Amino acid sequence: MKRTILIFLLAGLLFSTGIQSHGENKITQNEKYEDAKIVLTDLAVLVEGFVENMNKADQPKDIANVLNKFTDSMKGLLPKINEIREKYPELNKEDTHPEELKPLLQRIDKDFQEMMKAYAKVISNIEDPAVKEADTKYKEVMSSLG
Repeated sequence: MKRTILIFLLAGLLFSTGIQSHGENKITQNEKYEDAKIVLTDLAVLVEGFVENMNKADQPKDIANVLNKFTDSMKGLLPKINEIREKYPELNKEDTHPEELKPLLQRIDKDFQEMMKAYAKVISNIEDPAVKEADTKYKEVMSSLG
């Protein structure tokens, strides 16, 4: 459980602390972060969907299904997240967030707080074999977060 919370907090901090790049080229600021906006928006939508679906899940089987679907989606998104983090290392500090990404990063921060609440269903049903298996898979995938 502590590791899961750490993973959530790490992910939340990564995106609530900052993403920006040094402007040595002639790309405008609006164009500069388009790739980051796309990936971060995908992350926000994914987390929001997880929260919505988990809030509707009542049975362990449903909880496991929601977590498995989220994990599968994150598996595809994590390489893009890691690429953006590498490309824009200033995203790791809140005081260096570019202005145009701040609303999106605040949205993600709020989403991760809601995700932690929704994830409580996983924890309270962890003795169920399907939930336990889904949680193990989730933790393995999330461990690849740069």
